[in-house]
Amino acid sequence: MIITIDGPAAAGKTTLARAIAENFGFVRLDSGALYRALALHFREHPETEDVPPLDFAPNGHILIDGADREADIRTPEIAMAASDLSRQTGVRTIVDAMLRRSASLHPDIVAEGRDMGTEVFPEAELKIFLTADIRTRAERRFRQAPLNSYDEVLRELAERDRNDSTREISPLRMASDAIKINNTNMTVEETLRTVSGKGPLPSCRKQKATG
Repeated sequence: MIITIDGPAAAGKTTLARAIAENFGFVRLDSGALYRALALHFREHPETEDVPPLDFAPNGHILIDGADREADIRTPEIAMAASDLSRQTGVRTIVDAMLRRSASLHPDIVAEGRDMGTEVFPEAELKIFLTADIRTRAERRFRQAPLNSYDEVLRELAERDRNDSTREISPLRMASDAIKINNTNMTVEETLRTVSGKGPLPSCRKQKATG
């Protein structure tokens, strides 16, 4: 079974994907981590266009050339660089291929990103579009990494939203068959219950198990 979670930055996609993975035994694929990893690699090695070996550790951390670089890719600068990089058709083709290859190795995956349900896995059995008020998203991101002021985080998120929604290649949009969840005033547990309460997750897994 394939579950996709799309939505704007800091909407809680990673947190929800982790909860689904932990509660239902799915393997989590973080597309944003791949873009961030490439952005970090090209920043550290501006002289090359070669793509390094990328993989996910069992704990979900990104591996670049076998090294855990999770902390290094989670900075505001790398986030913006990754957003810019995702506009390039060649880069998106590489990342999409990585995601599909990873998905082929596991029976059940939950993929998070901007175009998982619309472009990468249009065949997914369950598609979620997760969103929240931008000020709430800024507060969450600021609490996670208070490296900049709240106002700076808010501006960065607004710019990310514009970049993701207006790019020509695979812009952020909700799939026609996706379930939209606004979790502005919801906890992680409430969001997970909302997903489960919609029916598709448990019913799809039951249908798959019974054939």
